[in-house]
Amino acid sequence: MDGKTALVALGVVAAAAALAVAALAHHGGSDRGLVLRVYLCSAARKPWEEIVKLFEEETGVHVEAIYGSSGYLLAQLRLVGGDVYAPASPYYMELAVQEGLVDPGTVAKAALLYPVILVPRGNPAGVSGLEDLARPGVRVGIGEPDRVAVGRYARLLLEETGLWEKVRPNIVVYAKTVAELTNYVAMGAVDAAITWDVNHWWYPNRTEAIPIPEELWRGLGPSYIPIGVASGSSHPDLARRFVEFATRSPEALQVWRRYHYHVPAGDGP
Repeated sequence: MDGKTALVALGVVAAAAALAVAALAHHGGSDRGLVLRVYLCSAARKPWEEIVKLFEEETGVHVEAIYGSSGYLLAQLRLVGGDVYAPASPYYMELAVQEGLVDPGTVAKAALLYPVILVPRGNPAGVSGLEDLARPGVRVGIGEPDRVAVGRYARLLLEETGLWEKVRPNIVVYAKTVAELTNYVAMGAVDAAITWDVNHWWYPNRTEAIPIPEELWRGLGPSYIPIGVASGSSHPDLARRFVEFATRSPEALQVWRRYHYHVPAGDGP
């Protein structure tokens, strides 16, 4: 083989090697460099933040996470679009599906939520049940029923128990997010709030959770955090991967449990 032939042969080998490397890179790392836009409820911001980080580390994908109330996130999905929607209740997911914003075949449950009465540490108002929320002078807080999932649940619960009209005069705060509502309790700005059991663990030294008997909310059922792929997603396969990771991976399930959320696989209140 003369020198010219040898150079051609080496060039062919190098080109083949480059194509092989490119193919491997495309197969194993095609998601790297992509941006996934996900709308995540503030009711679970702390576990979401960890799950997002774990997903980014595993895939190399940058996740642009937008946090807020369920109604706010739905409005953003309508206006801006995105890849994944995870509100704080099935009600808002149903709205998104009805509007064609989320693929119903991709919807899954991420975590269950059980209602409690949250009070400041020491329970200065002596609240022991829903009826006490109607006592004169008791300052009550709930989320905004029209935009915050836990606020809608609280109103439905009080209506189911015949207490809404009695408690309403005592409501001094309609919080814009569940985080804001929990902060009001922790600061002592309200005497009680109807919220999720997990919120106590955000301030375990400053709040107490009073269980609401199951027979009072059984008709409503526990709420849950749903998650699904947006119908207009630019990266539907990757979005499905995020949904599966958040609801089924051992890493994500461990995060949910560590933050005292109930996972759908048999956990109860």
